[in-house]
Amino acid sequence: MEARWSADGHKIYYRHQGSIMEVDVKPGADFVPSTPKPVMDVSIVGAGGFDRSPAWTVSPDGSRVLGMVEQKSEAPDTINVVLNWQSAMKKLYSTNTSLSRLGRLRVPGFGRPQS
Repeated sequence: MEARWSADGHKIYYRHQGSIMEVDVKPGADFVPSTPKPVMDVSIVGAGGFDRSPAWTVSPDGSRVLGMVEQKSEAPDTINVVLNWQSAMKKLYSTNTSLSRLGRLRVPGFGRPQS
C-alpha cells in the first residue's frame, strides 16, 4: 500500500486495486480512521512501493492527484528508420543555395570539396 498524508494531516490517501482511496483521520491519542471512500479510479504508472520519489501525490488542498497514467492508444507504437541519410544530406546541402552560402555549416565530406 502506498499512503500519502494530506497537507493538513486530517486525511490519508492510498492506492487500492486501481483506485485512489481517502480516509478521514481524527487527531488525538487514538488512531480513528473513517470508512475508506474512493476518490478516483486511475492506473498510475511506476507506482508500487515506499520511496523518497513517489509515483503520485495529492495536491495540498486535496482536490487533485498528480501522477503518470498509462496512455491508452489504439495506434501501435512506431519508429521511423531513415536509411542512407548521408546521401540525402549531401544532396540537400549541395542543392540548397541558402545552406551552401553558410560556411559555418560545412561538414567534412558533405557538399563542396574542401580546399
